[in-house]
Amino acid sequence: IRQKLDSLLSQDYKNLELIIADNNSTDRTADICGEYLVKDKRIRYYRNERNLGAHQNFNRTFELSSGEYFMWAAANDLWDKSFISRCVDVLNNNPEAVLCYSQAALIDENGNKLRILSDSFNTRFIKNPAQRFSHTIWNLGPGIPLHGLIISSVLRQTRLLVPIIRASDYLCLAELSLRGTFLQIPLPLFYRRETSPEERAKQKEFVSLMTNQKIRRTFRRNYQIMFHFLKSVKKAPLGKKDKLKLAIDTFYCVIKRFCVIEDMLEAVNLLNFFRRANKLAKVFFKH
Repeated sequence: IRQKLDSLLSQDYKNLELIIADNNSTDRTADICGEYLVKDKRIRYYRNERNLGAHQNFNRTFELSSGEYFMWAAANDLWDKSFISRCVDVLNNNPEAVLCYSQAALIDENGNKLRILSDSFNTRFIKNPAQRFSHTIWNLGPGIPLHGLIISSVLRQTRLLVPIIRASDYLCLAELSLRGTFLQIPLPLFYRRETSPEERAKQKEFVSLMTNQKIRRTFRRNYQIMFHFLKSVKKAPLGKKDKLKLAIDTFYCVIKRFCVIEDMLEAVNLLNFFRRANKLAKVFFKH
């Protein structure tokens, strides 16, 4: 956390507030943050009385913010000192944009660059909201853009991070895509830290747990992803024909990219699946 705070506080864009939402940590996080509070008045520190879970804590940081722009700064990532100022310039000069991010470089535990991470989220030349939404959900990968600079007033129009395992960032980006373009700075100014051996061990344990209860959880997660994507389409500022086309495209995308048919058939029988789909369709096309 010292490296993260140093990276953020050394930004050449000085007019910022740094909000720390301590999710009831059990290590020395509170003590370290206390040291930085004394050194820099731009820091605002909040500690949760209990662990709220990742999604709610992420949303809390935004709710506590007051700036024109907002950026989530999670995990063990680092930033070039010009990251924020460059993103601010891009957004100021491109009124159609709602989000600006940079290329990302993967770094190891010691901060050494390993490789440039690829993504296809730049939607600079896609003016149609429905086409931007479709482009976003079909090109979902590492959620690098969500750690870019976002216009706060636009982010406030979304549902922020909905508690869906490994898909909340996708949904938030999809909702943002309906409201404007994403612009990428073609330089690696954001450094995504590779997980440590300890973190990888925890992830393997989580995957093992998921495997034991895989069938039901896989179906439930995929159904939630589909439901929330379609809910976003339903509320989108689009005409009925565009909504219908986008709903069909979204349904196909989720089935193609997320669902494992064998797991779905084992989780529930086919009749139950169509019953759920029919219920979903009635909710979507109501009114």
